[in-house]
Amino acid sequence: MRNLIAGLMLTTTTMPAFAQTEMTPDVAIAAAQNQLGVLEYCQTNGHIDETAIATQTRILKMMPPVTDEAMVE
Repeated sequence: MRNLIAGLMLTTTTMPAFAQTEMTPDVAIAAAQNQLGVLEYCQTNGHIDETAIATQTRILKMMPPVTDEAMVE
């Protein structure tokens, strides 16, 4: 549960960075991939277990296909 809360907190703190641009699926996918990177970093440093990473990976799999590869890199 703690991992889920930490993940949600990270999501809500990273989303304002996109507030000035239109929220497209590609922007949401880029944010989700960035979130996954942060979670992987946290796991590498021993702060979280694999649960949050597994959850974020499942979320990414549910997202629509990327339409603009440059946006998501």
